[in-house]
Amino acid sequence: MPVARKRNWWFPFPVESDSNSGQRAGKGRQDVSVAPANTIRHQRYRRNVLFLMTLFTLILVFIGAVPLGESLMAIPFAFALYWSICFILVSVVLMLALYDLMRVRRDRQKEAQAMARELAAAAADVRELLRKAEQEERGVDQG
Repeated sequence: MPVARKRNWWFPFPVESDSNSGQRAGKGRQDVSVAPANTIRHQRYRRNVLFLMTLFTLILVFIGAVPLGESLMAIPFAFALYWSICFILVSVVLMLALYDLMRVRRDRQKEAQAMARELAAAAADVRELLRKAEQEERGVDQG
C-alpha cells in the first residue's frame, strides 16, 4: 500500500501517513502522532533537538547549582524534584545522542553496502567488456 507524503505549514518536512491515519484525523487534517517520529528520523532536526535539549539542561543545572542552590536546599522536596527533572532531561539527551550515533552508523553501513553493490556491478561490466574485447581479438587473429 503506497505511503502518502503530506506537508503542513507548521511542520517543515513531509509527514508519512497511511490512509487509515488520514481517515482518523478527518478530512483536511493530519495525524499529529507521527510528528515526533519524523522529527527524530531527519538528522538535521534530530541534531537541532539534541542541541536545544542539551543547552536547556545545562542552563537548568547552572541555575540549580548557583542562584537556586541555597533555596533548593532549604526545601528537600523541591530539591529532589528539581534535580530529578534535571536527571531525566540528561537521560533523555543521552538516549537521543545514542540514537543519533546508532542511526548515523546504520545510514553509513547502508551507503557502504550500496557503494559495494555499485562497485560489483561496475566490475561485472568491466569483465564483460574485457571478455568481448578478447573475443573480438581472437576473431580478428583467426580471420
